[in-house]
Amino acid sequence: MKHLKTLCAWVLTLAVALSVFALPASAANTQKKDFRAVWVSTIYNLDYPSSATTDPAKLKAEANEILDNCVELGMTAVILQVRPSGDALYDSDIFPWSKYLTGSQGTAPSGNFDPLEYWVAEAHKRGLELHAWINPYRVTRSGASDYNSLSADNPALLHPEWVVKHSDGNYYLDPGIPEVRQLVVNGAAEIVQNYDVDGIHLDDYFYPGTNFDDADTYAKYGAGFSNIDDWRRNNVNLLIQELDSTLHKLDPDISFGVSPFGIWANSSSMTGGSNTNGNQTYFSHYADTRKWVKEGWLDYICPQIYWEIGHSLADYKTLAYWWADVVKGTDVELYIGMADYKAGNSSASSPWYGIKAIEDQLALNAQIPEITGEVHFRYKFLYSVSGLEDLYKKTYASSSEPEQPSDKPDGNTVVKQYSSQDKKGSWTLYGNGTWEFLINGKAATGWQLIDNTYYWFGQDGKMATGWQKLDGVWYYLKDWGGMATGWQKLDGVWYYLKDWGGMATGWQYLDGKWYYLRDWGGMAVDWVKDGDTWYWMNGSGAMVSNGWQLIRGKWYYFYQSGAMAANTVTPDGYQVDVSGAWI
Repeated sequence: MKHLKTLCAWVLTLAVALSVFALPASAANTQKKDFRAVWVSTIYNLDYPSSATTDPAKLKAEANEILDNCVELGMTAVILQVRPSGDALYDSDIFPWSKYLTGSQGTAPSGNFDPLEYWVAEAHKRGLELHAWINPYRVTRSGASDYNSLSADNPALLHPEWVVKHSDGNYYLDPGIPEVRQLVVNGAAEIVQNYDVDGIHLDDYFYPGTNFDDADTYAKYGAGFSNIDDWRRNNVNLLIQELDSTLHKLDPDISFGVSPFGIWANSSSMTGGSNTNGNQTYFSHYADTRKWVKEGWLDYICPQIYWEIGHSLADYKTLAYWWADVVKGTDVELYIGMADYKAGNSSASSPWYGIKAIEDQLALNAQIPEITGEVHFRYKFLYSVSGLEDLYKKTYASSSEPEQPSDKPDGNTVVKQYSSQDKKGSWTLYGNGTWEFLINGKAATGWQLIDNTYYWFGQDGKMATGWQKLDGVWYYLKDWGGMATGWQKLDGVWYYLKDWGGMATGWQYLDGKWYYLRDWGGMAVDWVKDGDTWYWMNGSGAMVSNGWQLIRGKWYYFYQSGAMAANTVTPDGYQVDVSGAWI
């Protein structure tokens, strides 16, 4: 391992330091929700791909179109369904290729094309997060016809003792079997280990109903529980806990979340429940979603509040405030699942006529600080429902730019003035959208410390933003001008800016972990070769060490230093070849 050299102290020379000055509010970003996402469904080819195909060119073209449109709509993330039904839209050693992708379960796309790898790379190029959406227990969606077409390597066929046929005609893995829960955890871990996804996302499918045929499983594993309902809830709790623990060990920065049915429990049934009278996921799916939040087992919760404001049994406003109260005081983010698919009803008497119901919900969300994001179901409805496309471009895309004063068409506008002792300063906004800072009537240049934040002004007095190379060092100035420090995600790539603003490269030891920043500053999240030695940087960018790692279907051993073992026998007695792979 290459050791870091001790950094010499570097002090910026300031022309003027005016600690009382602050950037005017009109130059800061307008308030908006941080997470703006859309579900992209793959089951039944609802959103992607439009029809099953093995052709990489078609799969790439459709992915590009969806991602480009999401950017235009102002979305910040895409939640892609990668395991719709006991299968995979990625190269998995656990689950077979999905029939919704290629037409036949177990059939791979041509040319070794991996859709998830492509979606992640293309999303990050566009500055979008990519979350992998999995259904944990579903084996079939169309009953016996699906079951009879399962690939021979499907876990449901390899382990028929794990499978229950439900009264709806479909087949499910039994959540009460420990090996089944481990299968789900291993499947999610495989994604995080092999792909640079930003999150793992579960939908609202846990137990499919109260009449699930698992009496034998309860008899075998239910000791200590007085009733089958509490045992089932505990099984789902164990899955969530195990996913939380495993995924964050692999990648501390991964975002793990669940999108459950919108009602935890009605107040008439459970103390602490919502003032509603609808179906309750606590009883129907055995999902104790409120507990998951209170215990901190999730990074976010995304309840599907698929009713309008004023609904007689499940009022959107009531539920939005109830969920806001649930996350209050926790570190779990609250995103709301929005029913875009209901909008555009043709009946003028329907609460979902046109898009007013969605507009009203967005306005309410903006008033509730605990709601930090929205997820829309689903992609194609944003274009098939008249008015939704324009609504999101107006609400989301336009809000990503700083709000500017309305009286700036010509010349310049003095936005706000400040004074401190004998120095007077003012922020000035010019008609072309640039800012300058005047000190005693003279434009500031170079570095300026204003309200404890560094800004850079060129020789023309204009405030700089974005990447700037100054005296041979790269700095990043945020869109409102402030110098960035610490970790920054820019256009889908992580960079580290040192305490004094300079962009870091090479090996960096940060918060007890080693990271490698490429020569151009981007954080490595893959193999790194330093001299003749290989290192593996996981999905969070941290160097792995001291043990075995499963990487793209092969096992590798890494020493305490992080160096990969190659062409040798590992300390625990296994042979690895010249590439480092276990033989």
